[in-house]
Amino acid sequence: CLPCLCVVALALAWALCLAPAARAATVLRGLNDGALPTPSAGVRAQHLHEIRSELRASVLRVNCQWPLAEPAQGTYSDTDDSGYLSGLEQTVVAAHPLGLKVIVIMCYVPQWASDSTYWDDPPPGYSNGYQSFYPMKAAALADYQAFANHLATVLKGEVLGYEAFDEPNLWPYIYPQRTASDSWFA
Repeated sequence: CLPCLCVVALALAWALCLAPAARAATVLRGLNDGALPTPSAGVRAQHLHEIRSELRASVLRVNCQWPLAEPAQGTYSDTDDSGYLSGLEQTVVAAHPLGLKVIVIMCYVPQWASDSTYWDDPPPGYSNGYQSFYPMKAAALADYQAFANHLATVLKGEVLGYEAFDEPNLWPYIYPQRTASDSWFA
């Protein structure tokens, strides 16, 4: 039957036209692991292998905590004994052979950069004083830029991208979320 053959031919032609588009649409599967910059090399390798092989992730989001990376203004942990940034760099380098793409999330605020005007009004369950989730003082914005530049230099060409603050719409990352003068503060 000629009409049936035409319908089958049209359906086949349509499927062939869509096939390249279907192949081009790749969904990246990812995971956020905030603990990865700090473990030993053996634990790091095991963690990364699990993430890639068992969970089949192709993207890894790794937290870089600014207070640990720059504990004192202008002093980065790749130049002191803590080695926090060195551990982050080792994690990024170790992810590459496994085919993992890495996104680095710069989060939290060091005490020296924190806006102390918020320290006397903590969220329930926290005591007064510095917490890493308080916003940075306006004068520290240039320091944050310098930190981001330093991090980009250390990891040059090794990461898929950077994210400034993880989920700023959630109070554990930036508190307070609102102020009397700004309902969209965070």
